[in-house]
Amino acid sequence: MRRTALLLVLAGCAAPAAMVAAPPLDPPGSAESKVVVYRPAGGRSPRIWAFHDGMEFVGFLPPGGALEFLCAPGEHLFLLRGTTEAAVRAELAAGKTYYLRAGARPEFLRLQLVLEPRGAADPETAAEIDEELAGCLRWQAVPREVDAYEQASWDEVAGRLAWYGGKGRAEGAVLRKEQGR
Repeated sequence: MRRTALLLVLAGCAAPAAMVAAPPLDPPGSAESKVVVYRPAGGRSPRIWAFHDGMEFVGFLPPGGALEFLCAPGEHLFLLRGTTEAAVRAELAAGKTYYLRAGARPEFLRLQLVLEPRGAADPETAAEIDEELAGCLRWQAVPREVDAYEQASWDEVAGRLAWYGGKGRAEGAVLRKEQGR
């Protein structure tokens, strides 16, 4: 119980204790896709947000941080969670890398999380992405350290994914195959 509470507190604090620094991943192979989720430093919220690929917890995303992971090509539903949430439906092609920029915008009396697909096929946008990523430290989850968070959030994540896959389908952004590079 103490460990669960600690990890839930860490999800909203300034240091990702369940995460370790990681080098950039190699480009994806011919049978996989690569996703890079990044959060430029200096945003509106100092809190750490949780990122999921469907029911799979990928990691905590601090300000100035990035998560990279390989996954199967095809349909995905990505979920960014903090005090609010954002989702992106994606169709990923094999051998391509896709980019999502995380942020927050003021909305009423709170900050609404935003998960923005970034089309890297355009050279100008690709240069912007590379510049923003240069200021981000890459992180990866320590599996045994995130177990408590996954268990504590399982039902809520499943419910939100079901909503975004059904009634809330129009609420999330869309990442298309051709937006990869």
